[in-house]
Parts: sequence; structure tokens; C-alpha cells
Amino acid sequence: MQTPNVIGVLCADSGALPLCYRGTLHSSAAAVVSQLLSLASTLDSESSLSPPVITLQSAKSKLVITKEGAITVAVHKASQ
Repeated sequence: MQTPNVIGVLCADSGALPLCYRGTLHSSAAAVVSQLLSLASTLDSESSLSPPVITLQSAKSKLVITKEGAITVAVHKASQ
């Protein structure tokens, strides 16, 4: 995690199984982030053109979830 403010990373495969995780994000979060992304894609009929991007934000950090090919990616960043 060489990018400033990144405190956690999680990658999950198409079956919601964790491929890698570092920092604040743990393997147990793989199913949750995959399901959130799946639900978000049902909200927009045009989402098949590009994957949704979910941002969950608090006062101290934010979590960004999206898909790169078949891989679900979650990045946890500390607020500046």
C-alpha cells in the first residue's frame, strides 16, 4: 500500500472469495463488498456498460468499492 492515505485493500473473485487483503480490510469482508456491488448494479439498468462505484464515507475514512474485470476491489482510505 504505497498510495498515501490508503489503509486497507481487498480483492475478491467472482465467487466472493478473497484473493488478497491488506491493512484494515479482512478476508471476512469479501462477501459483503461483493454483495453490495451486486445490489448496486441492479439499481441502474445501464450498469452493464460500466461497473458501479460505491463510496461509503465517515468523518475519518471512506471505502470505495468497484469491479475491475471479474475482480471486486475495495479500497479503504483515511480522510485527509
